[in-house]
Amino acid sequence: MDKLLPRTAVAATILMIGCFATNFANAQSLEVTPFTGYTLRSTFDIRGGQARVYGDQTFGGIVTYNLNPRYGIEFTYSRQPTEADARSIHNQDFGVPVNVVNFLVGGLRQLPVSDQVIPFGGFQLGVAGYVPQVRGYDDGWLFAVGAKVGSKFMFSETVGLRLQAAMNMPVQGFGSSFYFGTGGGGVGVNAYSSIFQFTFTGGLILRLAL
Repeated sequence: MDKLLPRTAVAATILMIGCFATNFANAQSLEVTPFTGYTLRSTFDIRGGQARVYGDQTFGGIVTYNLNPRYGIEFTYSRQPTEADARSIHNQDFGVPVNVVNFLVGGLRQLPVSDQVIPFGGFQLGVAGYVPQVRGYDDGWLFAVGAKVGSKFMFSETVGLRLQAAMNMPVQGFGSSFYFGTGGGGVGVNAYSSIFQFTFTGGLILRLAL
């Protein structure tokens, strides 16, 4: 089931694009925004203890279809190389280097103050993946939801700066497939509460008129 989640995200993205295909034809602009920033540490409960995903640099890209000056649709990809560890009554404290990967799509509501300053907010959904950087551990893929707020500062009609704060929430923790263990043994970690990850990023906007 976990391996089907990335495919589900792709299918959901294609479906959403298809639903708005008519609007795309009238879109005023397309924006591509590479970004970097920092994701704060998150701690959550697991069976008999706690697990942590440490804070670290996050990078990725955003593609935005501006349907008009106030509404848009976005696809976001992000990656955070970091470390996750767990401590419970079933095992000692140990960590695993992981890549936290997000594929998210959602709507954007923009409130232009002027042509140069454009505050925004939005909601998104997709999948979050916890991909160990070492062999011997399984990937964990989960449905995820999120929200974001920020502002665009346009230096010209084609170039600008995007500052953003986002909250991503992989639903119901890591799930049973994300396996912490050492050697041939180990302990399965099943989180029963959701993870909240807060990310602050800045990126360069490249806008193309359509």
